[in-house]
Amino acid sequence: MAETRSMSHQKAPIRSLEFDTDEQQRLLGAFAGLTEQMSRASSREEVLSLAATWIPNIVPADRASITFPIGDEDLAVHALEGNKAIPIGLSLPIANTTTGTAFRELRTVLTEDTTQRSEMDTKMLAGKGLVTCINAPLISQGRAIGTLNVAHWKAGVYNESHAALLFHTASILAAQLNLLDRFFTTQEKLEAMVAERTRELETQKGRLQTALDKEKELSGLQRQFVSMVSHEFRTPLAIIDGAAQRFLRRPEKATSEKLTASFKKITNSVSRLMGLIETVLDAAHLEEGRIKFEPSGCAIRHVLEDLQRAYLETYPTHLIEANLSKLPAQIEADERLIRQVFSNLLSNAVKYSPEGSTVRIEGWQDGETAVISFQDNGVGIPKDELSQLFERFFRASTSTGIAGSGIGLHLTRHFIDLHDGSIDVESAEGAGATFTVRLPVDG
Repeated sequence: MAETRSMSHQKAPIRSLEFDTDEQQRLLGAFAGLTEQMSRASSREEVLSLAATWIPNIVPADRASITFPIGDEDLAVHALEGNKAIPIGLSLPIANTTTGTAFRELRTVLTEDTTQRSEMDTKMLAGKGLVTCINAPLISQGRAIGTLNVAHWKAGVYNESHAALLFHTASILAAQLNLLDRFFTTQEKLEAMVAERTRELETQKGRLQTALDKEKELSGLQRQFVSMVSHEFRTPLAIIDGAAQRFLRRPEKATSEKLTASFKKITNSVSRLMGLIETVLDAAHLEEGRIKFEPSGCAIRHVLEDLQRAYLETYPTHLIEANLSKLPAQIEADERLIRQVFSNLLSNAVKYSPEGSTVRIEGWQDGETAVISFQDNGVGIPKDELSQLFERFFRASTSTGIAGSGIGLHLTRHFIDLHDGSIDVESAEGAGATFTVRLPVDG
């Protein structure tokens, strides 16, 4: 039988694509265009329309489709044609289909010859003369929410680089679909809250002014939050667009080294986007009491070194020094939550410090406690505001004009509390800040 290859989505970096320089430049432009337009999409229908429009510019396809689950056993198929996603009244079982394999196993599946396969969907494609296909999972928060699929009349037209391209396209679609779903869910909750509060005000006239003032404050904080998060999203998108535009304007100067550097910027920016999405989702989960806490062996020193490297690449304007040799190599902790704690603190240290300044990370062991400090020389925090620093949506007066969501430190303290740890801050206005985290080594 013909080979069907499955590729882990974690092993398909854009920088490894096997295309010539001109094609890489074209793909850079296509991904920049898709990402920029996706960031402005305000509905699920608009996201699917953009998918239909852009896929032919990224992966050759005689047929393209997107699927979404119906219950636990089937996937509904929508054809991507022109600039529309059209339901075609067809459902595929998750079992015994390559589409289902991609969905179930979170892997991109490349089928080289559908005529030699026995799965239901490949047999259907072969019956229509489509001899090769790729199925890529739409992944959100570690689970599949659908698949993105392309097929071609011509044998041998697809390789692993095309599979990687389709997976990265699917990742962008999944991220935007997830963001919109969360946005509309939050919007519905807010509308329900407003309706409930209105009914309360009608029956509790004596509290009318107090309740009204509280609603105005909450509404203002929410608008400020949405505005700040939108600004945070624009920054990595601008990096992606800038990297692509530089090569589109001067393709003759595109060397392999420059392409690799640009691909790194793009992947770092995509990672930052995903991190922002995770922060928004974690804030929602915290509000709903649904934060997952799964402690195990956590290589704390490796996590900090990994973040140091990533931030040095993303912020070459700052010097980030780390002295971690006295830190235990491993502690009992939830690595995902601890990584977010350290990322929030390192991001703040860089963000609130002037270019050319130094951020220092120190780590050591004090008895049965791992201690990590983050020191910057930035704008600092007024002493009379330190007690409010970890409250949701609170931002220090010295942060005016600097992008931020106001939820990072709130999440940070909660994640540390889950570990029975503590966080302290020493700061004064104009004198920088030092945040010190203490975590039990044995959990």
